[in-house]
Amino acid sequence: MIANAKKLLVFIEWVVPFLCIILAAACGHKSPLNLDYNSFDQRPGRGWRQLAEKGQFLEAAELIDEYIAKHKDLDMSQRPNLNFHAAQMYAFADDYKTAIDRLNNSTYAFEPPELPLRWNAYVNATIAFLKKDIDRLKECRKEIAEGPTFEGKKANLDVVDRLIKYFDEPYSKAYGTRRE
Repeated sequence: MIANAKKLLVFIEWVVPFLCIILAAACGHKSPLNLDYNSFDQRPGRGWRQLAEKGQFLEAAELIDEYIAKHKDLDMSQRPNLNFHAAQMYAFADDYKTAIDRLNNSTYAFEPPELPLRWNAYVNATIAFLKKDIDRLKECRKEIAEGPTFEGKKANLDVVDRLIKYFDEPYSKAYGTRRE
């Protein structure tokens, strides 16, 4: 009986750590932080969006921040886009100060002329809304309205119009996630 107990202990001593290593590797591989950019940022139900879809906006924002910190190889369009999505999540969680900080990292130093939208104006419109600067918000709207057309419409103009219409409401309502 004692011999069997010793064999069991040796088995546990060697096999359990091995299984833990395998399970940890498998769990780590499924982590949203290990997804490629498109899977993490662009696909519904994946990456940060799986948290946002459950209304876990702060957790989604923090996950995006972790992803940015981990992925130093993000290109010049991916990093601003992720910062913008983090900003939106912070704004949905009513943390406007952190949202503005992330938005300040969401613009292009030199906006690519081939962009089918006025990205910097859209980001600045969002900042203006969060700072409650209606004049600046309207200036940004004008810039977007005068910008290029994408698939028959002015990209994000509808969002900026809602920010103006619901100017005195929280960002989440003005943007369109919470409608009463």
